Amino acid sequence: MQLGVLGCIAKGWLADAGAIAEHGETVSTEIARAAESAEPLGKVLDFLSMSGPYAALFGALLPFAAQIAMNHKVISSEFALEGTMPPEALEAKVRRDITAIKMQALLAQKQAEEELAQMKAAMNGDMPERQAEHA
Repeated sequence: MQLGVLGCIAKGWLADAGAIAEHGETVSTEIARAAESAEPLGKVLDFLSMSGPYAALFGALLPFAAQIAMNHKVISSEFALEGTMPPEALEAKVRRDITAIKMQALLAQKQAEEELAQMKAAMNGDMPERQAEHA
């Protein structure tokens, strides 16, 4: 169903994409139920589901491919699918993550410099406890 939604969106058939998204799960459930007693339908579904791990791989790749397509304006960001976001939002998230990494590095640097200063002071006998004792 996800493939159908993506294909419809790519073609600009938004109402059809909405119909698939809205009713696809129910339709899929009923098709599977009917296939339990209708052998020809069951064989078709068995054939379609024989992809095994490839189906899972395809399911994982679909949102990724849709995001890349959206980033490069192949798909309009106004038609964001589940698991995707407008490129501007994704870029802002990445910028935030980069800034957080830089901030953590600066905090680690500051802490290391403070610890280094304390170690040097201790090596020189200028420990704050000793200074307080001598006062």
